[in-house]
Amino acid sequence: MCVNQSANSCRATKYDVISVYKDNQLINIDSQAPNKVFLEHLQSGRYIENVAHIQPEAKHGESRFDFYVETKQRKIFIEVKGVTLEEDGVAMFADTAA
Repeated sequence: MCVNQSANSCRATKYDVISVYKDNQLINIDSQAPNKVFLEHLQSGRYIENVAHIQPEAKHGESRFDFYVETKQRKIFIEVKGVTLEEDGVAMFADTAA
């Protein structure tokens, strides 16, 4: 198990559980991690080239998206998802499992 100690002294617990082991595989359970990892990937320029602007938590009409990204040619809304269920080596959303 991987944990992080919180600097917030007002919390009921001192630590956050970030990931756990299932068999020999480390599984992320931190719901904020996918967006952090994706933001780093966006900023690297390896996913979308020539990014001019990144707006996390962007609104469009009545909707909220995880990211709004602009290049000279495109305007893109992106929703990032993390999965919390693994069966037989396949990661999936828990609410969509059969």
